[in-house]
Amino acid sequence: MKEIWKLFRDGWYEVSNYGRVRRSKSGKATTIGRLTTPIYMDGYEYVALSCGSAKSVRRFGIHQLVAEVFLGHCPNGKEVNHKDGVPSNNLPMNLEYVTRSENILHAVKIGLKPPLLGERNGKSTLTRRDVYAIRALAKLGISVSKIVEKLSLPSTGGAYSVLSGRTWRHLK
Repeated sequence: MKEIWKLFRDGWYEVSNYGRVRRSKSGKATTIGRLTTPIYMDGYEYVALSCGSAKSVRRFGIHQLVAEVFLGHCPNGKEVNHKDGVPSNNLPMNLEYVTRSENILHAVKIGLKPPLLGERNGKSTLTRRDVYAIRALAKLGISVSKIVEKLSLPSTGGAYSVLSGRTWRHLK
């Protein structure tokens, strides 16, 4: 595949389909064609770009630059997703615009993010121990309101959700 360079926004930089960024206008202490040095954070590559003066330096994700130049401007409410889940693979064919929820679902689907089940879910008010106790007491024929009272749970809703199978299905 041949490397293709395209201008980014105001023309101070060019972005290639290989995910490289270079200077397209000369500036203070730099020359045309000089490649930027990426910095790595959480597997993603970033570059600091200055347009005109050193005071206007901004950091961009290389995946965002490649997507904007080769896929077009990012629509409102969308973000860049790596189709293969590899954040350093910034080839245009590996990038797409998706919503935040689509991006998270994609990460869960391909195994990058484990689903937040049980106590790992920040909204959970029950513990694993509570769930086992709720199920055991319900099998003995004790009412939900008595179970909630006995276990000092915050509400009956959580216990009903456990018993109906809406939540904590992953526990057998």
